[in-house]
Order: sequence, then structure tokens, then C-alpha cells
Amino acid sequence: MSAARTRRRWRRPVLVLAAALLVLLGTGWLVDVLRGVPGDPGSDRDQGASALRRLVAAEGVDVRVAGSVPSAARDAAAPHTLVVHAADRLRPADWERLWASAPAEVVLLSPDAATLEAAGLAVRTVDAAGVGADQPGCADPAARRAGTTAGAAGAPGYSTEDAEIACYPAPGTGHRYLRLTSRGATVHLLGTGWANGELLTEGNASFAMQVLGRQPALVWLNDPDPVAEPAAGPPSLLPPWWALLGAQASVGFVLLLLWRGRRLGPVLTEQLPVVVPAGEAVTGHGRLYHRMGAREHAAAVLRAGTVGRLSRRLGPADPLALVTTVHASTELEPAWLREVLTGPPPADDDALARLALQLAEAERRVHEPGRPAARTPETTVERTSR
Repeated sequence: MSAARTRRRWRRPVLVLAAALLVLLGTGWLVDVLRGVPGDPGSDRDQGASALRRLVAAEGVDVRVAGSVPSAARDAAAPHTLVVHAADRLRPADWERLWASAPAEVVLLSPDAATLEAAGLAVRTVDAAGVGADQPGCADPAARRAGTTAGAAGAPGYSTEDAEIACYPAPGTGHRYLRLTSRGATVHLLGTGWANGELLTEGNASFAMQVLGRQPALVWLNDPDPVAEPAAGPPSLLPPWWALLGAQASVGFVLLLLWRGRRLGPVLTEQLPVVVPAGEAVTGHGRLYHRMGAREHAAAVLRAGTVGRLSRRLGPADPLALVTTVHASTELEPAWLREVLTGPPPADDDALARLALQLAEAERRVHEPGRPAARTPETTVERTSR
């Protein structure tokens, strides 16, 4: 078996395995991207919160992760702490449903202004706080036990007149941590210090664990989707995972095309002959010369053609020597022949037309010496058309 045949034999299974591997890697990447939401309690990235979730669970708190508002509202009744992050897509109606579940504690992780407004909290966000270590600046026991904490770059600060506790002053008029009461629940606003990449700095881990571990059970609402409004049309027949499956199938289809598609190669060009009738070529050259006013060049071409044809028939290639030979063969006047074969360029189009007829007459007399001239060589040619 030749080496080329062996390579062809192994090429197909190798390509199939490579395509399957790429599909699996692409699927894993998509899942990782979809699950890589900042604040995700299952993410180990710097912006995830898996470390805080495990620390709180290690203290004996029953931690449950909810992926939807109905699930969180069902499980968050007292004595539970409800933790909410990435809630910018929740509408006021979703927050009403969460408040109605009567949680004992509500912890908002780095909420923005839209989230605070949708939740019905009269709290303002202030300019983003810079990086630095902050003292508690309050009498809260948890903050005093944690001591100094470090704020992350771009972490928000908060300000409200309804705050019961305001700790860790941020640059400006806000604080990194606020505690207030709303709808019968104790609400905590924690601007920074809770993500995986921040827990090992200063007292961040201690303070975050104390805020989230105040109740025996905790429900973590992770990247929730808003509760859908009742649809006017029929319900969708597609499962929720159809988009991921469609992306995976698209990748597989592209790989199949690359594998099984025909290799047509580059486009080939071929030099094909083009036949142009002599009459068309002569007419085209004549129109080109006329458009450019190139009477001198046109006359030179006409004379060169006549001299070449006469020399092939009579012998001499020199125009002056050819005059004597043509005179002996046709009895045409030498002075007339010199004027026709070697004279000056024609002054206008009429002179060029006369020269063409005179050259044709000279050739005709050489080829048909016994035939009388159709017209005398001195005849004036009147141009009737161009």
C-alpha cells in the first residue's frame, strides 16, 4: 500500500475526530460564556462569587441558587436572606413579587441606579469610588470586626436619608455599604468586596460573610430573567436550550462543509485566438488615424506597405531604386513615382486620399502591366464621404 493511499485512508477519521473535538470545545466555550455572568455564585472567575457562596455555606447557612423570580419568591420567605445581583432586567412588578415573599434580609450586590429605582428604594448612586483601603467609619459591629476593607476600581457608592447604618465612606458623599428597612425587610447595599478577586484583600471576606450570613438560610437570585407577560399568541414550542443547540449545529455544519466540500481550485485562464476580419482591422486603424489627425503616420504606413509589396515582386527594397524598376515595368513617369513613394506627407485629408489611390494605381500597373490605366495618375480624387 502506497504512502499516499495510507494518508487518504487515515484522513477521514482524523477529520471527523477533529470536527467532533471542535464542536465540543465550542459548546464548552458557549456554556462558559453564558455562565460567566459577574456575580454568578457558580463562577470561579475574578468577578464571580463562588468563593463567597462556599464561605457562607461553610458557616452552616443553607445556600440555594435560584435562576428565576418565581423560584426565588417561593424559597425566600423568612427566615431567609435574599441575595440579588445583575438585576438590571427586573421590572417593578418582579420586585413586587420578591417583596411579597417577605424575606427577612435582602442583600443587593453592586446595584446600579436602574435596579434601585425598580426595587422602589430611595437611594442615590454617587460617583464611582476609587481603589483604596477604607476604615469602617460607623458603629456597626460587623464592620468593626472586619476592620479595613478595600474597594475595587469603579465600585459604586450610595447615599440616602433613610439609611440606618452607613459604613465605609467612599470618595464624595456616598458609602460603600448602607443598611435600611423597606417593606418589612432589612436591606443591605454592598457596593464592593464580595467578588472572588476581592475576598483576599483586607477585611473584605469577613465583612461580606457577616452581611450574607445573618439568617440560617439564603436564596441567591442569579442573573434572573424578568417574568414574561402573558403572550397573546400560542405558546412557543421550542425548548429553552434550542439556541445553544442551534449554535452547536451551525458549527458542525460549517465543519462538514469544510470537510466534504469540493475543492475546485483556482480559476484557470486560457489564451483563445480571436479572428478579426482584415476589413474591420483596416477600417479601425483608419478611423483611429483620422480621429488623431495622424496623416503623416498614415501616409508612411501606406507607402511602406506599397514599397514592401513591390519590392517582393520586383526586387529592390530601396524606394529610389524601386522607382527605376517600376518605371521600366510600367512606363510610369519617374517624377510621379518619386512623388508617390517618397514625397512629403499629405497636407490634408484630401491629399491623403489621393495618395492612397495613387499607391493603389502603381501596384495595379505593376501586377497588370498590359492593362490600361483606369484613370491617369494625376486625376484629382474628390472625397464624397469619410
